[in-house]
Amino acid sequence: MVDKNPKTYLGNQNLKGANVQQAFTKEQVEEYVKCSKDPLYFIENYVKIVTLDDGLVQFKPWDFQQDMVRTLHKDRFVICKFPRQTGKSTVVIAY
Repeated sequence: MVDKNPKTYLGNQNLKGANVQQAFTKEQVEEYVKCSKDPLYFIENYVKIVTLDDGLVQFKPWDFQQDMVRTLHKDRFVICKFPRQTGKSTVVIAY
């Protein structure tokens, strides 16, 4: 059964519902702005992925993934040609 509390999203206490007022400190606003301007900073500090060996871990992109994020952030239209199983989907979702 899904909790119908409008202050949460689908009953998940960790996710705010739509139109819920949130007070931010000056430091939180500065961090938000920093994350919005530097996607690699956001990815390396806030994105977690699930690995088979270690479970939930901080996402540390490889050099080519960092280059990919920089390119995606700089250019609107990008075509990438990569082999299979290199983490393309993971880094695009993180971005």
